Amino acid sequence: MHFTVETSRTEPVSALSYAEKRFAGKLRGATDAVYADAEKDHVYAYTGLPYYAPVMTMILSDPALFTLFEKAEDDVLFVRENEGTKVFCGHKAVPLSAAAEKALDSLYRKMISSPGKLNENGELEYDLTGIPVGSHYTVNLLLGDRSEYADCLQSTPKAALDAFGRGSFRGKQEKQVLATRYVLSLEENGEPANRQFYLTENGKQIFYTLDVRHNVKSAKCVHGVNHTVITYETECGLRIRRTIFLLPQKPGMPSAAEVQHIEIENLSGRKRNLRIVVTGMFGITNPGTLSQDIVFANVVVESELYCLNGRPIAMTAHHKPKECDAEKRFAMILADGEPMDEYCSNLRDFLGTGDYDHPDMIARLSNRPSRREAAFFAMAKSFTLQDKITVDSFAGMSDKEPDVRAEFDEDLYHFYMTFREKGAVQHALKEVKDNMRRYTSYLTMKTGDALYDSYVSHTLPFQVLYQTYVSRSFAWTQKSYRETGFREIQDIFASMYYMHANNQDALIRKLISSWAENVFEFGYAYHNFTTRGKEPGMCSDDQLWLVQAVYRYITLTGDTGYLDEKIPVAGSRKTRPLYKTLESILRYSGKISVGKHGLPLLDTADWNDCLRLDKNVLDGPAKEKLYARQRKKSGKPFGSPLENDQSESVMNACLLKIAADETAELCAGKYPEIASFASEISENIKASVRENAWKNDYYARCLINDGRGYTYLGSSGDNLSLDPSVNGTYYLNGFSWPVLADIADEEQIGKMLDVIDRYLKTDAGLKLVTPVDYDKLGIVTGSSFYFPGDRENGGVFKHAAMMCTAACLQKAKTAEDPALALRLRDLAFFMMEKTLPYKTLENPFVLKGNPRFCTQYNNSETGEGIGPVLSGTASWLTLAIYEIAGIHYENGKLDIRPVPAGESLSYTLNVQGKILNVVIHADNQFRLGNGSRKMLDGKPICGPFDIPEGSFPHTLEVFL
Repeated sequence: MHFTVETSRTEPVSALSYAEKRFAGKLRGATDAVYADAEKDHVYAYTGLPYYAPVMTMILSDPALFTLFEKAEDDVLFVRENEGTKVFCGHKAVPLSAAAEKALDSLYRKMISSPGKLNENGELEYDLTGIPVGSHYTVNLLLGDRSEYADCLQSTPKAALDAFGRGSFRGKQEKQVLATRYVLSLEENGEPANRQFYLTENGKQIFYTLDVRHNVKSAKCVHGVNHTVITYETECGLRIRRTIFLLPQKPGMPSAAEVQHIEIENLSGRKRNLRIVVTGMFGITNPGTLSQDIVFANVVVESELYCLNGRPIAMTAHHKPKECDAEKRFAMILADGEPMDEYCSNLRDFLGTGDYDHPDMIARLSNRPSRREAAFFAMAKSFTLQDKITVDSFAGMSDKEPDVRAEFDEDLYHFYMTFREKGAVQHALKEVKDNMRRYTSYLTMKTGDALYDSYVSHTLPFQVLYQTYVSRSFAWTQKSYRETGFREIQDIFASMYYMHANNQDALIRKLISSWAENVFEFGYAYHNFTTRGKEPGMCSDDQLWLVQAVYRYITLTGDTGYLDEKIPVAGSRKTRPLYKTLESILRYSGKISVGKHGLPLLDTADWNDCLRLDKNVLDGPAKEKLYARQRKKSGKPFGSPLENDQSESVMNACLLKIAADETAELCAGKYPEIASFASEISENIKASVRENAWKNDYYARCLINDGRGYTYLGSSGDNLSLDPSVNGTYYLNGFSWPVLADIADEEQIGKMLDVIDRYLKTDAGLKLVTPVDYDKLGIVTGSSFYFPGDRENGGVFKHAAMMCTAACLQKAKTAEDPALALRLRDLAFFMMEKTLPYKTLENPFVLKGNPRFCTQYNNSETGEGIGPVLSGTASWLTLAIYEIAGIHYENGKLDIRPVPAGESLSYTLNVQGKILNVVIHADNQFRLGNGSRKMLDGKPICGPFDIPEGSFPHTLEVFL
């Protein structure tokens, strides 16, 4: 006996294919189809949809429609046309009752409206009664503001929530304020209790924030920039409005605080005696306890209640050991300024034998302390509602080590006294909104495409700002512990322009310095860090990204004095000027940690964490010790290469060349010896990459030096392809970085574009790589963890694709061949169309993702947007938009060198209160390499310029 095996990727005949054959000629538009049973004898299909939607599944689950197919012995087809639905059993029409027609129409309209819409501000308006689209679809991100505080990179609070307000909240670093939920579900981020509440009347539950089926007329969420508003109307005559955001940091306040501002309006015309019960779950102070024993995690914490004059004010938790109690989490409610009446500190005491939808003990809370499950909190307040009441629900923490308790008492008292005052929360919300408007005002697009303009002008800058502080450590599906990554300084490449426009140059320096002080004296860096660093020198690209951040900052601001700032040296008590840190990076990456061709070693990874080719690699400290022994034995000078047979990274070589070119430019006037040293490295790298890494028709990704029988990975002839139809393997970064580093010549670029068109370009975007047989190299890589089409195994890694897009746009401006320039431009705009998140709305149930925030991947076979939400995609998309708009800075002066897609492009820059309207005149066939003519306020100019002073807008016209 032999089984046949089917998977999601190997199904012999899909239900849709079956339906297309069975109902040939009747299908139109998009179609949903499902088999009637597991034996797949019959199919049910619904056709005539504007885009694919799982409407058939909903019909099959609707009791009112069940009789339409209960006894069907043939295939069934539903056809949507002329505002109605026809049903066929086989090819015979089935008459419908008026009730069935109404049910079908209602279900269809509900399904099609479920994705919601983006309004003129780029906010997602979403009906909570609709059909869920995807795990990331209704997610919003919230960011606190500690920009005036010394440790803001690590301590800025952050939160993630969905359309119901579910999710979790973090304070400093990885410290969870509201608990995340470690379950294998993409739909759940936080514990279900977080940010939810109930209303009771006469001891009976009448409303629950997660229940939109009972006593709810309408329920709507609007996700805006850095805040979310959720509004309900109940059948019993209440209007409930929830506004969720993080409070900006103020002196004498806890270090992280979130508020849910709840407004309850009485529309019933009668006085109501109501009670609100707000719930949540504190985060685990020591996540390590979860890996040992869940009982252990429980017995080291007990409930704690802070009271004032006998009245309970806030719920907290008391931890063991003492150092854990330095993190004080708290929860508080204030109903028109008055604190709670009741509390519960144990989940079992609240739920009883019920569940979150219907807790047994909702009518009266236990009001007793707890030694078990003490992370849970519920707070109740009774009130008489005539017209309207405001209830503010807070969650937060202080972690001012080593002992926070004395300061926490003062901070909590100050917090309570501040926010019991009428209008205090609304004032804080206004500050949050004003700060976001001011921040995003740097660049306002005026293309006439409302979705594009609102996205680029509002939502995209916020995502990049969020990532600047949060790195990749926290979003919807990123539930686990993760630190700030060194290479993720890329986010500040994009956000610093907004900060500079808002007079925050000191903040940019402070943030960049947070990375610079994680570089060792030898020149390698920690791979990730919080208050301490980890994995020093494990990934060879880390320290090279820092140079680009420094270069961008100085060319943006003209602040050359930053090079002389004393920066702490990682792993020591020493300091050194920043320019010396840059020098050490170049020496380590370009002279010491190099392979047989003089290119930087690959090490564990060179940006792509799934790329490791050597069985044994050394981290930074191990290399440093080995290098000292080698020098002692050989007598060679400091700066001679480390002896090794490890693989070399061509991408790192390109990163090094860019770093060397930028260091040479920065140091040319003040430090000519370093400038000369950097220029020498740049010339040597360019020559070696051209000589050793160009393989037939493409640049290799890596050079292999240990005699395994394979001398390179990437390009034709490497003999490492898993696809017999492809003579070699091809990596998108093998194109992007030689172009960005100005190593590839135009003939090579043209050949590589041919390869991209043939092997990497898909309907979903540009794939990261063609199939690779890593087994031949005797290694296991992260790519092998994924199915084909997902993530690093041939997925559209949009971070890398946006690097490619930026490379295309940069080169399009300087290419001597007009045809090549246009080809580069067109490839860039093709990929941008696949990356702009609001494109999800064109086919939401297939593309999924999030219509407001970039996700990291597209599946190259299905086009589905796959998380996480946080990624370099948003930052490099922003850099690509800068290239399109032509925004370029030199020593603090502005220049405009655009690459528009069509006949014109307009936008406004607001730089420190100086307004510049930019109008670019072009046509679809303009020759990009031939320069432009510019008029500032009607007068011709050339080269970089200062935006004129004045309270009125100035106008720059660019003619291409």
